[in-house]
Amino acid sequence: MNIVDTLKDMAGPAIAQQAATVLGESEDGVSSALGTAIPTALGALLGKVNDPGALGGILEAFRSGTGGNLGDQLGGILGGADDSDEVKASKSVLDNLFGENLNGVIEMLSKATGLKVNSAGGILALVGSLLGKFFGGKATSEGLDTSGLADLLNSQKANILSALPAEAGSMLGLDLPKIAMPKVDVPKVAAPAVPVSETSIQPTQGSNWLVPAFGAIVVAGVIWWFTRPTPVSPTEVKPASSSSTQSEDSAKPGKADSNGPTKAGEPAQAIVTKVLPDGKKLTYKGGGIESQLVGFIEDAGRPVDTDTWFNFHGLNFGSSSATLKPGTYDEINNLASILKAFPKVRLKVGGYTDDTGDANVNLQLSQLRADAVMTALVEAGVQPERLESEGYGSDYPVADNNSEEGRAQNRRIAVRVTAK
Repeated sequence: MNIVDTLKDMAGPAIAQQAATVLGESEDGVSSALGTAIPTALGALLGKVNDPGALGGILEAFRSGTGGNLGDQLGGILGGADDSDEVKASKSVLDNLFGENLNGVIEMLSKATGLKVNSAGGILALVGSLLGKFFGGKATSEGLDTSGLADLLNSQKANILSALPAEAGSMLGLDLPKIAMPKVDVPKVAAPAVPVSETSIQPTQGSNWLVPAFGAIVVAGVIWWFTRPTPVSPTEVKPASSSSTQSEDSAKPGKADSNGPTKAGEPAQAIVTKVLPDGKKLTYKGGGIESQLVGFIEDAGRPVDTDTWFNFHGLNFGSSSATLKPGTYDEINNLASILKAFPKVRLKVGGYTDDTGDANVNLQLSQLRADAVMTALVEAGVQPERLESEGYGSDYPVADNNSEEGRAQNRRIAVRVTAK
């Protein structure tokens, strides 16, 4: 279960459309506001897990807001003028969650989504009611108590924090890590030589430009003659040994000294189609994490160890968060397919950063990002008991942190096979 998605589903398009009509806002704006307000409210609730007294008071407010149909109550909740138990419960939930930060959260929500401030307040009240119906329903039907609520929130910590806007995290005092995002290194290609006719030699008056031009040509010829490469006879040219190249299936990464992965070779560009044991055809770039992982799994001579890791190459996270950007899930989906085809295999996901900034912040961010990848694998159909995650922060670097290129290599997510 992903609690953020569950609450979004509870709101649903019908509620968003109805709320947009009541508030006089666009449906897209309301949907966006719900998508921001839900993890924000859950983040505030998560911040109470170590305060049983506060959590107990919020749970009581949840219990009082479970009755009735949300669609029927929507007008009163959004307007805040209804004296029904549900509206009172929603107000109580928001007061307990945000306290003196409530107005600031509403303003943040308004700026982030473009809604009027009053509309943003209405959406936040709607989310308070959603939380009441969800958690209050669990308290009524499943006997959820304060301890159970804390356990539930802790189990959903990665899902909540990965969806939480950075500004909201800072406002709520959750100390979300903020470090520079990995940069894509664009290969530097040497500029082509400039033709002689395009050099800086410029004509002066009349035909006097011919003299310096002719002199430059003579000088260039002399330089070429004395620096030309020595001719090599055909018999001296030796082809590279065939043993110096590896097929992508046989390539093996190096090993690290401890729990950190070594830098895998840059993925080749050839497209590989692999038929997995369950008959599924997998297509991916050769030399990447998929081919390395499958090669390791299928090679009976390579035992599971603690220092053989395989790096992702295409993951990209949102700025100052552990949220995976859309369009970067290909490798994750491929790994999910591989795990489904090899049901005995278990993986550990490791998160790593460079050494820039506070070590504790880096450690927290690396854990959140490792959790986010593990969660994405679960959502792709992998059983959670087959996975584990750990953030290592700036430990186990694979490159020199004194250069930007090295730091970019150290900011990575990798996986290790723990059983096969």
